[in-house]
Formats: sequence, C-alpha cells, structure tokens
Amino acid sequence: MVRYLRKRRVFDRWVQGSVAAEIVRGIRATQPVLDPLDPMIRRRASEWARFALSASLLARRALPKEDIEAFRHRYVKQRLECQIAHFETYGKKAHRVEGRLTKVGDVAALAAPLCVGMVFANKLFRYLDVAWFWQSTLLGAILIGLVPVLFPLVSGTAAS
Repeated sequence: MVRYLRKRRVFDRWVQGSVAAEIVRGIRATQPVLDPLDPMIRRRASEWARFALSASLLARRALPKEDIEAFRHRYVKQRLECQIAHFETYGKKAHRVEGRLTKVGDVAALAAPLCVGMVFANKLFRYLDVAWFWQSTLLGAILIGLVPVLFPLVSGTAAS
C-alpha cells in the first residue's frame, strides 16, 4: 500500500491541494483590501503566483464589492469571533495540559542524566567483573535497556 501510494504521489498531491486551498481561503478573506493583480504569495512562493493570480481574479469577480469598513466588520464577525469562542472554550484546558507537560518534561529531563550515568556505571562494573544480582533480572533489563532511552524521549516530546 505504501509503495502504491508513493508511486501515485498521493501525499504530494494532498500537500499541493492543501496549499492551494489555503491560498484561495486567504484571497477570499482579503478580497476587497488587496490588489488582485499582485497576490502576496508571489513574494513567498513564486511557483504559486499564476494560480494565485487566477484565483484572485475569479474571487474578485465572484464576490460582492464592499468598502473597507464593511469588509472589516464581516471579517471580524465571520472569522475572528469563531476563533475567540474557540480559544475561550479550550484555553483553560490547554493551559492545564501545558502545565502538566512542562512538569513531566522537567522531571524526565532531570532523570535522564541519572539514568545514562547508571548505564555507564553498569558498563564499568561489568568491565571490572563485579556481579550485581539485579543485572540478570527483568527489572535490571528495564532499568539498563529501556529507562535511559525513555526519559530523554519523554522529555523531548513533552518539551515540544
């Protein structure tokens, strides 16, 4: 399935479709303010300039003419009020989750060097032929094999 999708370039086409949709959404949202013959995408991604020019001319013809104040009122009503309601709904929850992830990341970042040091000590003791009873148990395998990898991974994931 992966080879088939890669051969048909499904992901690349999906990315191009998403970029095109965002360009059209931006053009439609700012239709009365910006010049349709000079799309802003031309400065960032010149390969999309021709598409943006065609889309902006079609949007200019299809959407009603309005002055700047009417546009601003419509834009705030349609776009920003939905976002404000969304952020008010999920803002407190996101703040709690961010606090928890920060604590988890800090603890994992502090524990990571200790666990890596424990692995180095284990290697040193094995080199010196010192036998510890826990080295041949499941707990020893977890502490030596999994935990030194797990803590840096959790720390990096929580920080991101």
